[in-house]
Amino acid sequence: MSESIQVFSKKIFFVYPVSVVYDLLKDLIKYGYEVYVIKDHIQIPKLVEKYPYSIVYINIFEKMDEKEWEVFIKSLIGNESIVGMQIGICTYSTSDDDELASKYLMEFGLSGGYINLHTSYKKSLEKILKILEAAEAKGNRKFVRVKPFEDDNNTYVLLNINDKTHQCKILDVSISCLSIELHPEKLVKNQILRNSVVKLRGVPCHVDLLVKGFHCEHNDIYILFFIIEKENIKNKIFDYIYERLQAEIQNV
Repeated sequence: MSESIQVFSKKIFFVYPVSVVYDLLKDLIKYGYEVYVIKDHIQIPKLVEKYPYSIVYINIFEKMDEKEWEVFIKSLIGNESIVGMQIGICTYSTSDDDELASKYLMEFGLSGGYINLHTSYKKSLEKILKILEAAEAKGNRKFVRVKPFEDDNNTYVLLNINDKTHQCKILDVSISCLSIELHPEKLVKNQILRNSVVKLRGVPCHVDLLVKGFHCEHNDIYILFFIIEKENIKNKIFDYIYERLQAEIQNV
């Protein structure tokens, strides 16, 4: 596999996902994978042409019948403009899918696997993680990081430093940390910033922040890790990241 493929992360598209996939997306983002929800399968050819080495998971029990999905999947496989794509099936069914799984995995040769979320959420997550790890879908980064929306004046962080409140620009945010621009005040490594407020499109997240370090070339750019105990705060951060990722593919 070439170095460029190893370095850059791959996009993972869930087509017509069932509701339980939302939790799956949260876990995959936590593990550092770029995941997207696609509500119109017509988008897929353009997306996978634009983003080589993408991984597509399709819910074949939505929108079209079995034969129509077979034709669609074969058209993707036979599209010479698509580079390095993997396809898998991700659905929720209480019926025995062994025969159907065998057809897609053996006859169609789908390398993304056949995932039935009804069997076990934990096992389904483990199965997808193994497939994504084998595909080196994460690249060389630890977290999914997103930049704020353009012209977004409602995304920033309020820091309490020396009894003064400082409003700082957020450069990017992940489920675990964010980078900010701060001057002329200086922070030190391992400093804890108590009672900080991270605002994501106006949604407040009250957190403590740990100064992990600063940019090697710009000493006014800091990396701050979240110290979070409340699950609702984690969900707010996830919702923002998910929304930002979805916006990236809207106009493709």
